[in-house]
Amino acid sequence: MLAEINDREERRLELRNAINLETRSNQVYRITQSWTGADSAADLHPDQVARTAVVWFGSLGAVVALTGILLALAAYVVEDADKPKPAKSSLTKLVNSLRRLLIVARRLQRRERIVVEEKIKEVVVKELVHVPLVAREDDLALEAVKASQGSITGLSVATGKRRAEKQTDPSPS
Repeated sequence: MLAEINDREERRLELRNAINLETRSNQVYRITQSWTGADSAADLHPDQVARTAVVWFGSLGAVVALTGILLALAAYVVEDADKPKPAKSSLTKLVNSLRRLLIVARRLQRRERIVVEEKIKEVVVKELVHVPLVAREDDLALEAVKASQGSITGLSVATGKRRAEKQTDPSPS
């Protein structure tokens, strides 16, 4: 029983390899494999291959047929380029002029008007500027500092250092 299963598996692998070798040169099988995402051509169903063949050969036939028609129309246009064109009637000229007038009026109506206003506004910015004081006497320096900052407590002008002040805590610890 096991030998029979192994024989069948080997036969199946041989057939898959043979199918893959034969279909390697066939464009329809390769396109079908890429469209369906199949790993092997042996995994493809005949309906999938037939559908791909119809699309492939149908599109080639359509391209060939349209090429002939387009070449015939191009030859007709080239042939008629030398012939004089008939003059337009005054009614046709009037209709075309009215049509252009309506198009221009519609464009002007749809156009957005952009108005740009530029306003210059002056803003006063207050800045603090450090001005160093050069004074030799303690009184002049102290007056200048008081005048510029209000009143200062705890600053010794002569040394420039803060005096250590004892702070008493009102709450008992």
